[in-house]
Amino acid sequence: MTGEIFATSEQACAIELKSGAAIDFENVQVRGQVRGIEGETGQWQYPYSLHLGKLLPIGPISCA
Repeated sequence: MTGEIFATSEQACAIELKSGAAIDFENVQVRGQVRGIEGETGQWQYPYSLHLGKLLPIGPISCA
């Protein structure tokens, strides 16, 4: 979900939740403003990708 880079405050808002609304997000990427979600409100400008170098997996991991 993205808001416009050069936009008004309202247009730059990627997610806005009205008071009392229930919502459940999973695997969502946000660039822009978030309003109305406790602990998440504000400007989100994470890069589209991160170079993490070499990673070493730790396993086995239970799928239960």
